[in-house]
Amino acid sequence: MAVSDHDHGGEPSPDPALIATPKDFSHALVLLRRRAGLSIRDVARDLRRRPSGQVSVATLGGWFGGRHLPTPKLDPVLFELLALCGVTSPEDARKWRAALDRVRSMPGRRPRSSPSPFRGLAAYEPEDAGSFCGRETLTAELLELADRSRRLGRPVIVVGPSGSGKSSLLRAGLIPGLSRPDSPLYGTWTHVSLTPGERPVRELARRIADLVGRAPESLRQELMEHPASCGDLIRSGVRAGDGVLVVADQFEELFTSCKDDAEREAFVEALCSAAAGPPAVVAFGMRADFYLQALRIPRLVPILQDSQLVVGAMSETELRQAINRAGPAIQDHGRTGSGRGCALGTGPVDGRERRRPAARGPYGPGSGLAVEDRRRRPCGSSRHAAGGAGLLRGAQPRRADPCGHRRQPGAPVEHGRSVPSRPYRYAVRPRSGDHLAHDQLHGP
Repeated sequence: MAVSDHDHGGEPSPDPALIATPKDFSHALVLLRRRAGLSIRDVARDLRRRPSGQVSVATLGGWFGGRHLPTPKLDPVLFELLALCGVTSPEDARKWRAALDRVRSMPGRRPRSSPSPFRGLAAYEPEDAGSFCGRETLTAELLELADRSRRLGRPVIVVGPSGSGKSSLLRAGLIPGLSRPDSPLYGTWTHVSLTPGERPVRELARRIADLVGRAPESLRQELMEHPASCGDLIRSGVRAGDGVLVVADQFEELFTSCKDDAEREAFVEALCSAAAGPPAVVAFGMRADFYLQALRIPRLVPILQDSQLVVGAMSETELRQAINRAGPAIQDHGRTGSGRGCALGTGPVDGRERRRPAARGPYGPGSGLAVEDRRRRPCGSSRHAAGGAGLLRGAQPRRADPCGHRRQPGAPVEHGRSVPSRPYRYAVRPRSGDHLAHDQLHGP
């Protein structure tokens, strides 16, 4: 409580040097007002008689009730209010100014217009590398594996469950990692990212057409007829000393979307030939539940055997790093966000790392299901901060059905999928505000 030992009229005297939070600031204002024997309406009436004192009762109520701080535009009104309540010396005014600046700089609710450091269901992209936190160790392992696989002349494959963060690791980890001075692959790189889709060779030709200086259609025909020429084509389009990174994400689309066995094999052969010699590095990202289908393609067997990186669940330490570092990282990289968010404790539990929250599934920050955007939750609320990883549980079921439906007991099933019997509606409870007491409005 920001009070000193001096009393006046039964009310303690607020000490601005002890103000540490916005709540402390509002409480100190209330003490000042009560010591002056004024109600909020009295303050508003008396301020109207002063040059800079035009402010509504509702705004004053927000200051005294702790719902918001005075905005910089209303600083003159605040200091008129302080003078009205007995703060008249320049030294005391400077102390209140320091207290106001201090609490304004504290983390609070992030403005809706600022960028979120958490991507929700979307993958992190290369430009999000600054807020891609918690996967630094895995990123370093992937860079080492990519360097070793390049020397072996084969692609690297990243495998993990759906939602574990494979795409984010490839896009926001591997791609930006190539330009870091401490990377074993440090140099000048051009990166090409694609997903196979229904026509993987056509997609590959379209993505590398500008690089090799060829029309996409003629390039597609050549890759279908001579897929092993892909490596020579890529090398012909790169300056000496530069490198090319080809990322084939969602590799499982070869088995789910592509129905042409010949095109599937040509696509794999083309990318393997690209990785066979410098300056190319080729990386695949594949869901673990398509392992069996991948093993049926002979060219992929040695890659799965020796050039594989598994993306699993995040440890609690990684979860904390992802949550605590992401907001400040946005500020450090010059983006416009406030960096405000939830800060979780970093100490060990009983001297050892506690892994249980992260072990309930692969869905951690840095994965597609990461941390749900908490714009609508006040920082410091129990649901916001308690347990940290508890925010992640149930994220996939809440977001998985784009139609917002769920199957009710006894509902019919068609073509292996449930038919919703009624829409699933979210129950949203409005955040309760701090209401002014009657004596605050009408008098002490």
